[in-house]
Amino acid sequence: MVMEAAIVIQFLSPQWFLLLPALAAAGWYWSTLQLYRPLRAACLVLAVLILAEPQVRRHGDGLDLWVLVDHSDSAWEYAQPRLPEWQRILESSKGVDDRIVYVDFADEAVTRGALLQAGSSEYSGSRSATRLATAVNYALGQIPTRRSARLLALTDGYSTEPLDGLTEKLIARETPLDIRLPPDLTDVDFSVASFSLPRRLQPREGVLAELVVRGSSDGSVPFEILRNDQVIGTGTAEVVGGVARVRFTDRLAIPGAHRYGVRILPEIDAIRGNNTAEQWVEVQGGPRIVLVTAYNDPPLAQVLRAQGFVVQVVDEPRSATVGMLSGAKAVILDNVPTYALDSDFVRALEFFVTAQGGGLAMIGGRTSFAAGGWYGSAIDPLLPVSMELKQEHRQLGLAMAIVIDRSGSMAMTAPGTSQTKMALTNEGAARAIGLLGDNDRLVLIPVDSAAHPLSTDLVQVGPNRASLVAAARSVQSQGGGIFCYTGLKVAWDMLQKAEVG
Repeated sequence: MVMEAAIVIQFLSPQWFLLLPALAAAGWYWSTLQLYRPLRAACLVLAVLILAEPQVRRHGDGLDLWVLVDHSDSAWEYAQPRLPEWQRILESSKGVDDRIVYVDFADEAVTRGALLQAGSSEYSGSRSATRLATAVNYALGQIPTRRSARLLALTDGYSTEPLDGLTEKLIARETPLDIRLPPDLTDVDFSVASFSLPRRLQPREGVLAELVVRGSSDGSVPFEILRNDQVIGTGTAEVVGGVARVRFTDRLAIPGAHRYGVRILPEIDAIRGNNTAEQWVEVQGGPRIVLVTAYNDPPLAQVLRAQGFVVQVVDEPRSATVGMLSGAKAVILDNVPTYALDSDFVRALEFFVTAQGGGLAMIGGRTSFAAGGWYGSAIDPLLPVSMELKQEHRQLGLAMAIVIDRSGSMAMTAPGTSQTKMALTNEGAARAIGLLGDNDRLVLIPVDSAAHPLSTDLVQVGPNRASLVAAARSVQSQGGGIFCYTGLKVAWDMLQKAEVG
């Protein structure tokens, strides 16, 4: 628990208080001054206080320094050998009341203390991204309100997420941010200087793209061209005089937004965080409908095409992307459950309908509407039907076992948020409990290296809903490994004894 400091009053010029005994002596020696009168005495004391320059300090003694250590692939090679020296310098310059907190980050952020509690001293998250904004927001959310704080980022400066709005947050919290960048490197380094494509095209119109590669020395640099995360071409850029220009063409027939990317693959490279770039290209077409279906060659697509529509059939729901919504007139979900779709695509449907005026239709089936898990989703309020399972659908009852991972890695922040994976998981379990009926049965099973059921048997939800929700939200990361089979086996053994489905 962090103790908050009390309000402290300090004086910048306390030497003026020496006037008080001098004024008292003058009043006693020259009684005609009548300094003993309350109003005159109060005025003199007030004048001395003003000269002493009083200040009210809201923060406690000392400074909290939050050190954000970049563990991404592009920075760790440079930072790792220097980190022990940096830590010694910081610790040796720390005052008596100062504190230093280390936050390790790359694709996610976690305090080093949380790693030690989880039984590990090394960052175990993905190193493929540099989410500086996530790390800063995570630190700002942990700083006590009555402590002076400062952020120090040890990074290469190549953030892979936007930093928009970060300055305003730091100013609002009165927290400065210092960034320690690597010195100018004399090693060989190649980087993607620019990657330009046209923003909008017509169907089957050629795409002309230009790649500019810069290097600190001349040489051959292999590269890959990607479209929608699939490699569509490779080549070699010849860097002469520190720069290379490469052009390539492509042709798109399917309307919608497509993401192009480029990746250079030099054998020797000082900083690998500047080796990629990407850009979206929109293909504009006529009236287009995106049909997301669980069937191959759906008859509905033929009917729509006969009416003059361009139909984009997505028979693998997981491959539906946000870019498909660009330029579309409507989206039809044909017996598709919510868990089969990417969560970003589901959230984008709400904006597509409410802000862009797109159409949305859902066709029923065994994995659609409430049975498909659409209750409480982003598009639940968009459709003119109730997604809630009615009481008559619950008459047989349901038995559910929720197995919750509470291993050490769950103490890390989820990418793009300031919350831990454990907090988000607990909230998901709590919301699942809220969707169950009163006659349903439930057991909560946190698991790390072993399963730890919170009850010896399935519990009826109705009279215990509040306590079950509270228990789900209170699961804490305890360290250990992730033993999936162990947790699932305990859950299956308990479900086999259930008297309901």
